[in-house]
Amino acid sequence: MLCLRNKVAIFATALLLLCVILPAFAQVPASSHVILVIEENRSYSTVTNSGDSTNFMPWLINEGNTYGHATAYTTDSGGSLLDYLWLSSGSCHANSTDCSPSSLPAGTNNFGCNGGGCANTITDDNIFRELNSRGISWKLYAESLPSVGFMGSASSDGLYVKRHNPAAWYSDIVNSATQQQKMVPFTQFATDLANNTLPQYSIIVPNLQHDAHDGTPAAADAWLQSNVAPVLNQSYFQTGGTGLLLITFDNGDGDVPGQVYTAVIGPTVVKGTASSTPYKHENALRTILDALQVSTHPGASANVSAMNDFFCGTCTPPPPPSGGDANLDDNTWTPAASATNVTAPALDGASTRFDFTSTVPFDTQRWTQQTTNTFAGNSQLAMDVWVYLTNSSAPQALNFNAHQIVNGQEYPFMLECDFKGTGVWRVWNPGTGGWTNSTLGCAAFTANSWNHFVFHFERTAGNQLHYQDIVINGTTYNLDLFTNSIANTSANSMTAEIHLVGDSVPDPYSIWIDQMRIMAVSANIDDGSWAPCASPLCSPAVNNVASPSQDGGSTQFTAGGTTTFQTAQWSTTPSGMNTSATQFTLDFWAYMNNPTVSQALNFQVNQVTGGHQYPFMVECDFKATKLWRVWDPGTGGWQNTSIGCAVFTANSWNHFTFRFERTSDNRLHYRDMVINNAVYNFDIFKSSIANSGAASVTMKIELVEDGVPDSYSLWIDKLSLGDI
Repeated sequence: MLCLRNKVAIFATALLLLCVILPAFAQVPASSHVILVIEENRSYSTVTNSGDSTNFMPWLINEGNTYGHATAYTTDSGGSLLDYLWLSSGSCHANSTDCSPSSLPAGTNNFGCNGGGCANTITDDNIFRELNSRGISWKLYAESLPSVGFMGSASSDGLYVKRHNPAAWYSDIVNSATQQQKMVPFTQFATDLANNTLPQYSIIVPNLQHDAHDGTPAAADAWLQSNVAPVLNQSYFQTGGTGLLLITFDNGDGDVPGQVYTAVIGPTVVKGTASSTPYKHENALRTILDALQVSTHPGASANVSAMNDFFCGTCTPPPPPSGGDANLDDNTWTPAASATNVTAPALDGASTRFDFTSTVPFDTQRWTQQTTNTFAGNSQLAMDVWVYLTNSSAPQALNFNAHQIVNGQEYPFMLECDFKGTGVWRVWNPGTGGWTNSTLGCAAFTANSWNHFVFHFERTAGNQLHYQDIVINGTTYNLDLFTNSIANTSANSMTAEIHLVGDSVPDPYSIWIDQMRIMAVSANIDDGSWAPCASPLCSPAVNNVASPSQDGGSTQFTAGGTTTFQTAQWSTTPSGMNTSATQFTLDFWAYMNNPTVSQALNFQVNQVTGGHQYPFMVECDFKATKLWRVWDPGTGGWQNTSIGCAVFTANSWNHFTFRFERTSDNRLHYRDMVINNAVYNFDIFKSSIANSGAASVTMKIELVEDGVPDSYSLWIDKLSLGDI
């Protein structure tokens, strides 16, 4: 499973979290807030049927498509309460007849439970006991619950029923008036949300009209959108947060066990996941416990896996493209004797360790290597490197250097994290032979942890060094600093350098470098000139749109007309691209005003070189296959991937990166894509086609209308193409 910004930080963020992980190593990330919502008695096929407006649940399905949903999740037992118990203690606590088709798990006991209640109070282990023993806060928010701690069988209006309350049957709650206070009317949820006082674990139980039991699924969906969706605006459900929301159903149509829709929502979920792994309620319980970092797993949850394939887990980046000036860390450094190739810690199986061993105060130790590519013809450049540090309190500073000589001028691009002196990032001014401080605070690296850096810089037309920005672990920091180059008549060259600086009391320390590369970048392609749309039913591209935009000027592409499945296409030629490049990274931000009317979106980079044509094309096929797919030039058709294609959120920016390469045997290799920092692997190979035209690289964007065409617009910003 795959775990899976700023003028020129286009290419970089794409590479920031390129994570690949095998299922055996994926894990549920720790969560600050886990929320479980339980709906009633509707099958997967019912709530996903978009042709049935009464039963279809569009908000739930859209969230499940955007984040993740299970396509093979089945329930355990017939009868509401039994499934609520499976979700709380991993057992039905019933005899074999009532538990059917599931059996009573080993180590759990029969307390005479059935779909309507239990003859005896359950004393087996359960999630509430485990949370209480660890001081983890929880509440059950039940709609129409008459009062806090109500233990009756139903409300006077019949909308709340005890059989839909999993907490009220366990001795931990039955025998404790204090614990009963954690069962509250759902009206409290809005108050706790507004006051930022939601507990670490929340169970939401809508009433019989709003859980699809007595009311329609459409009504239940509207209730979710009005009452549950607001939690997704909280910081812990935003990028960088750890919130986790699970929405499932107790049973299928008619309260019969079977396949039900289960959505897994949150910023740590690998977006677009459509898991075909067979799961049941005990898997959901295991997932909740793992997210809350509870190591004891009641009942059947002890012997099943969590729903790990929805999460990136302990991600590590994949190897970067081979060839060119990738994996510089694996090459020979000068002095080679003190740069050691090692296998751990490493991201791609082999990193290089640099040891600072001097006892001289403020000594600087340097390692260098010359790259195979001088990048003399490329003014926009980037250095991408992963760094692992043993002792973040030992260094005075760390310095990363891409030292270039081109056309009689010397450009020593040097960026330094000055931990203990100025405490800020600073850049080298070769004209004065000194440092220029930025305003960016330089936080010490996390010890014994990989950190990812991308530095963007350029040579200006006036022979200046332009330090553009730094991207650190997914966050972009603007520099926008200019310094002067110096004269140097040596041959064109590019040298990578690593500098380790000791402090006033120098202590030995080591850093590891992995997946280091220097690359050329064609930046802000969206601001260039686009050929008129190939269809008469669309408008010319509009440059410099102030809003919406990411950098103050996006480009708008609009499709319209009345012809069904009309394809509108615009094209441009990126400047400064190496037409013989073998590896590419396409990076951009996209914004749509009405994604529901689009049949598909298509993004292309078309390369002609060496008598072959390589039309790299990826498409989000919203309405037909609902999958991402790639173009096969050999057959002239699309190939579906296994990656679900989530419809974009309307009026919202989304960040995309596609990586691909042409191989030495003239094939197209679709490597992977990154959407909003979630990585999805393609690893698909296709044959090129013959083309004897002049070498070229062309960028294209296509908007496809659906069967009932409506006008819609797509805005593209910070579009770049990187190559090695």
